[in-house]
Amino acid sequence: MKFNLAAAFLILAGCSVPAGQETKVEYRTLDRRENMIEVSIGRFRIAIPEQTRVASRHQSIYGVDIRTAPFDDVPIATQWRNLRAQFGPDAREIKFPDDAIGLFYAPYSAMPMNLVLEAMRPMGSHALWVSCAVTAGKESSAERLVAKILSVYGPGTRHGFCAELGSIRMEGSLSESTTLSLVHKQTPGVKIDMETQTVMTPDTSTFTSLDEERDLAKAYGGTLDVRSERYRTVAGMTGKEFRLALTLAGKTPKLRYTWQFSGEPRNPARPHINIVGIAESPSQSNLEAAWEALLDSLTPIPMEASR
Repeated sequence: MKFNLAAAFLILAGCSVPAGQETKVEYRTLDRRENMIEVSIGRFRIAIPEQTRVASRHQSIYGVDIRTAPFDDVPIATQWRNLRAQFGPDAREIKFPDDAIGLFYAPYSAMPMNLVLEAMRPMGSHALWVSCAVTAGKESSAERLVAKILSVYGPGTRHGFCAELGSIRMEGSLSESTTLSLVHKQTPGVKIDMETQTVMTPDTSTFTSLDEERDLAKAYGGTLDVRSERYRTVAGMTGKEFRLALTLAGKTPKLRYTWQFSGEPRNPARPHINIVGIAESPSQSNLEAAWEALLDSLTPIPMEASR
């Protein structure tokens, strides 16, 4: 999806991979003495400064959304009753092995053919929650898929397709996707979004040209400064990194850093990756620290446990 450049500093956007002369630039070397937080999502692990937090995350495999959640102060039975009560007597409850439970329901009464299967498997101090869209009449296929995903989940993120507290340990899917949003705790305007998606062909559909972005900046009465442009290899994947600054009349310059990898066909371990960081110019050092930490630490997670 392409975005208007001026709006791209308010919402996250993709960036371009044009040909041409690249600008040489000196990059900050991350101080490894900083306290770091490890985050595992999908097929990758990153480390981010402790001043950064996860604002949101999403994981999907085989078209099934997965998430993990600690029980905290609300017992799992209470959480399930609350979910069950939302959808009334027409919802159908089903049982899975390992004390897992599921619920078929129609989220919109006007569209009874569009169902959702939501299921939960308790795992000690937390639970795995899964959800997938189902067309009425195809419930059996959805049950089998969800049962398989529930059965191959385990705590820990040393291997597999990872959610926050555990991972799915099965063969890779050609429909895996993740999104991760990071924000700076003291400076909420500093934000980094990371998206991954397995592809059948290398994905360049979200790429835009610098000429197009300059024209859009000009249309908004601003100027675009390309502070750096280079190929950068991250975790063995060579993508294109841009560091751009947009200045609108009377406004503080906005920064946008982008690294994008087009993905390898049918390879869940090397999906299309789009990472975008934004900040206002005075917050550049905070963006820089989180950006370098993320890219320097991005590490593939093995699909299977080491033997």
